[in-house]
Amino acid sequence: MLQGSHEAECRHDGRWAPPVPVCVPAVPCPPPPVIANATPSAELGENFTSGMSVTYSCDPGFSLIGDASLSCMASGNWSLPYPRCAAGCGTPTTLLFAELNKEHKNQTEFPVGKTVKYTCRPGYAKHPQISPTITCLENQTWSDAQEFCKRKRCEHPREPENGRVIVTTDLLFGSTVNYTCDEGHRLTGHAQRRCEISGSGKQVVWSGDIPVCQPIVCDPPPDIPRGRHTGRLMGDFSYATVVTYTCDPGHPLTGEASIFCTTKDGVHGVWSGPPPRCGASQCSPPPAIVHGRHSGQATAVFASGMSVRYSCDPGYTLTGEAQLDCTSSGAWSAPAPQCEGLLCPSPLAVDNGQHDGKDVKVFNPGKSVNYSCEPGYSLIGEATLYCTENGTWSIPYPRCEVVACTTPAIQNGAVAGGHRATYNPGDIVTFQCRPGYMLQGSHEAECRHDGRWAPPVPVCVPAVPCPPPPVIANATPSAELGENFTSGMSVTYSCDPGFSLIGDASLSCTASGNWSLPYPRCAVLQCPLPPNIDKGKYNSQDLKVFTPGTAVIYSCDPGYYVMGEASIYCTDSGNWSLPLPRCEGGCAAPPGLHFAELTEEYKNQTEFSVGDTVKYTCQPGYMRHPGIPPTVTCLKNQTWSEALEFCKRKQCKYPEAPKNGRVVILTDLLFGSAVNHTCEEGHELVGQSQRRCDIFGTLVAWSGAPPICQKVVCPVPKIQNGRISIHKNSYTYEDTVSFKCHEGFTLQGHHTVQCRADKTWDPPVPVCERGGMAKYYHHPTNTTTKPVVKCLPPPGITNGEHSRHFSDTFDIGALVHYSCKPGFFLIGNESIHCTAYGIWSRPLPRCEVGCVSPGVGNGKVIGLESLYRPGDIVRIECNSDDGPKGLHESQCQAGGTWNPPLPICEGAPHCSKPPEIANGWHSGLATVVFAPGMSVTYSCESDFSLIGTASIYCTEAGAWSHPSPVCQAVKCFHPPNITNGKLIGHISDTFPYGASVSYSCNPGYSLIGNASINCMESGTWGQPLPRCEEIRCVFPEVLGVKKTMMGNTYRLGTNITLECDDGYMLEGISQIQCQEDFSWDPPVPACRLGVAAAVVLLLLGVGIVWKIISKQKEGYYHTYENYGHRTPVDHITEQKYSCVP
Repeated sequence: MLQGSHEAECRHDGRWAPPVPVCVPAVPCPPPPVIANATPSAELGENFTSGMSVTYSCDPGFSLIGDASLSCMASGNWSLPYPRCAAGCGTPTTLLFAELNKEHKNQTEFPVGKTVKYTCRPGYAKHPQISPTITCLENQTWSDAQEFCKRKRCEHPREPENGRVIVTTDLLFGSTVNYTCDEGHRLTGHAQRRCEISGSGKQVVWSGDIPVCQPIVCDPPPDIPRGRHTGRLMGDFSYATVVTYTCDPGHPLTGEASIFCTTKDGVHGVWSGPPPRCGASQCSPPPAIVHGRHSGQATAVFASGMSVRYSCDPGYTLTGEAQLDCTSSGAWSAPAPQCEGLLCPSPLAVDNGQHDGKDVKVFNPGKSVNYSCEPGYSLIGEATLYCTENGTWSIPYPRCEVVACTTPAIQNGAVAGGHRATYNPGDIVTFQCRPGYMLQGSHEAECRHDGRWAPPVPVCVPAVPCPPPPVIANATPSAELGENFTSGMSVTYSCDPGFSLIGDASLSCTASGNWSLPYPRCAVLQCPLPPNIDKGKYNSQDLKVFTPGTAVIYSCDPGYYVMGEASIYCTDSGNWSLPLPRCEGGCAAPPGLHFAELTEEYKNQTEFSVGDTVKYTCQPGYMRHPGIPPTVTCLKNQTWSEALEFCKRKQCKYPEAPKNGRVVILTDLLFGSAVNHTCEEGHELVGQSQRRCDIFGTLVAWSGAPPICQKVVCPVPKIQNGRISIHKNSYTYEDTVSFKCHEGFTLQGHHTVQCRADKTWDPPVPVCERGGMAKYYHHPTNTTTKPVVKCLPPPGITNGEHSRHFSDTFDIGALVHYSCKPGFFLIGNESIHCTAYGIWSRPLPRCEVGCVSPGVGNGKVIGLESLYRPGDIVRIECNSDDGPKGLHESQCQAGGTWNPPLPICEGAPHCSKPPEIANGWHSGLATVVFAPGMSVTYSCESDFSLIGTASIYCTEAGAWSHPSPVCQAVKCFHPPNITNGKLIGHISDTFPYGASVSYSCNPGYSLIGNASINCMESGTWGQPLPRCEEIRCVFPEVLGVKKTMMGNTYRLGTNITLECDDGYMLEGISQIQCQEDFSWDPPVPACRLGVAAAVVLLLLGVGIVWKIISKQKEGYYHTYENYGHRTPVDHITEQKYSCVP
């Protein structure tokens, strides 16, 4: 018989593991014992040797008590105890969450029909709707034990100030939560708490106290000679505090001016680097001056004792110290001088005048000003002065003198009011002649600004007598006929009543002694021709003379009527009576229309008769409506007929959506409307976000160039003491970059990051810190154990689902993908990942309802898609004359409906709506008409499986091709068994979709793979199954160490005693044991070279000594995880690597 394992594996060291077995002689056993009411699996007459076994099964109506199998032992006897078959059931099922009542605890046999009762274990509470019992059934098995006890729930743990709590699974009994601190804080207390039973045993509470997050602080920053820092007045220096150093004047700063408080171990605060230094004294470069220079232009460093001299440009003078010296304090001996120009003072003012430079502040050489005088004054001298180079004005200054008129002289006359010596501009004098003389010219004159009289001074000439004024028939003169009249005198005539004056009413006595001609006359009075009126006329058109009392009557043109009194008459004054009548009727200018304008023939016309029709032409951007005339007509009520919309807006072509973007139609596609362009996540718009349907000549088109959607660009990631996997000039959305540290540095953070839509890297760019091993600090004990951080199941989204709904926990970095139900589309990133903090990345995507592609029988859809977003427009054109004619538009609304409702094109057979099914849906929920050839696809909810034909189509006869399918609940049968392992928990014959079962291994075996499997959608169990492998520890090869037991691998619990080779001494415990985690406890000790052996080796020579020491230093050992890799053993390695308990 085989003694040892029946199989072995060739290992990397060239040895077989486990060791090759041996075959030893088999020992015979007597026939297996006879068990009442049982049947063995082998004939009783067979030969049985050690290692063979026989299995018993009970007769119908009996149940097995004990182990069903007996084994032939090496002693030649059958294993004990023997099983037995009893009527009824054996010991009831042992449950994780409940225990049998005391009355049944020690009972091992139960009759059919017996019901036993359980009580919930501590930490569990009774489920109110489920009975805590099981019953012995007729097939001698116990009924399924439902989960009638549920785990109690702890309250949600409070988060520490400056920290957070991570729920690893849930808040039920037995679960744990982890605590972490915000950056810059350290954890004091336990990093993990467990939901456990309270002291009374009735409630569950969190173990221990809430840990505290204390701020990490640094020691005060070091002082530096010849300098200071900004932290002198600070009380403490917490994490991220920045202090800045400055040097005394004249001492240059070398190094980083600012350092900040950080941490390397997560507990203690350290400064980010050494402080800067302040160098020897020197001056900063001397300041530059305007309009000047200094002698040190070519000098780079100005040490104490050096001098510079300043000088000015031509036309400027130096103000201040011309020479500056660099002092020992690092400062210049005096302020820099200034170069000031030679300026002129403000120009002088002159009396009764001004200049044009009063608003000027500075007068540079060459600047000029112009002088002018006030009215009534004259400028004497040069009107323009200049600022000279020596800072003075050109002279002399001009002056303003008053302008006067001399006394006017007139012979045979005088100035009324007397003479004056001078007259100022604006003075007016009046002239008069002596008796016997008459004034020839104007009787008054004004003194002008140029010193002259205007008009010119008149003259007095002798007067000439005239005879009496002539007698005019039917007229009366204004003077008595017996008066004396001389030249210059006049007489005025007025006509008697009934007569009108013809000619000038006044006559003058001229210098020749005669009256002026022609004489006026008084004729019989008459009115002028009657006035004409618009759109009308008067009678008596043949009359030429209209005497007082004569009347005329007005009448209007056709379409007009008289407003007011129709007749007027000639009055005694020779005028027609008022008011005049007027003709009204007709219309004013036609109405202005935004979509059309009047034709040229009517543009300047303002009045129109009743019945007149005017014509319009369409404005740019509009086109004629074929069924409506482009006219309006003047109606009898003097208004224009209603202007119908005979011009309709032209339509722009459907705008093309940018790649990685979409077009949102705000209203329609007609002239004047606008559309917006938006980009998908991770892209940004380049160009105008809105475009308008605009006019270009006679056509309409979208304004501007179409925008584009470019991927957002993230900053180039930089990592000190490390390198990146891909070097590019720019990194765009969803680009990933991996990092690797230089030798001697360790990556802190994630080694791969991705460019996100907000132009940041997610997770953040890691850093490379000096040291050979990553560390994780969670509390002051400086443990290097990395906590197991996992995410809870990802959140659900409305009208959608994620790809991992069978999993219970998720490791860091795990991805889940979201998808939407039919009729919905995904907004946002389709995937999220589990972050290092045990939470899912944000934001979540969402499912928005869309409009399903419209089905149109006997017609066509222009712009056909499978799913439309709100705002999208479709155009439907019917083929049949029975349906709506023309092109019909409908827009997808936010609720998944079409507005206006989709038209129905009649004239072709169509199918009724496909039937709805329980626990499922079909793809045609939003479709109005199902034409022949159209199909719908059915889908089931996640816990159900589709039975029947998933896709059915509408036939030419107007009926569906197949009956609708049904959705049945998914079930899995008993899960498979695994070698050296067993199923744990409640096990039944069938399991619903999504249920999970767990496996565990027998003692001495370790589980490889996922412990749980799920019932899949297909009704099968998820693969692969876990497996149980024997636990074996590998003994490391360490120089100088030897063991008392042969072999390289050892089973769980094996103890090995260690010794050292001659000349070496054991450091540590000599006996070690193989543990469940494949490690040795305590760790394998080292053998160090003894003193005596070292002396002997020294005598053999330096070369031999070096070789031996090198050999000792080049020891290797293997780990379970990387068995094929040899790790050197040295003093650093021994400090870094140890087995975790």
